Amino acid sequence: MKKRIFILSIALSILLIIGGCKKNTNAAAKTGNVIFSTTFTNGDISVTIHGETKTFESYLQDSPACGTVSTHCASFSLPIGTYNFTMKCNQGFPWGEHDDYYSVTSVTITEGGCTNVRW
Repeated sequence: MKKRIFILSIALSILLIIGGCKKNTNAAAKTGNVIFSTTFTNGDISVTIHGETKTFESYLQDSPACGTVSTHCASFSLPIGTYNFTMKCNQGFPWGEHDDYYSVTSVTITEGGCTNVRW
């Protein structure tokens, strides 16, 4: 009888250890923010990052604070990592040399951070 109780207690201990080591798959993804703005004065600007495109009106004198909601900037909340993005001036330059202008580069999103990208 004592041997049986001993074996059952060991089996129960093993089950508790294994059950306690499960990874929490419901944990929230770690995210950060990036906000885009420009000093261009001609035309709307489109930004595409991580498969999402937002368009904002050109020209904002100062860099916006993170979380700013405005027609003069575009803000994204993304999982941490490094992302390529494209900024496009939809109306071209005032001097008419280009119909469109593209800028492609990357930005790194850090947990809880905010990166301000000016073009």
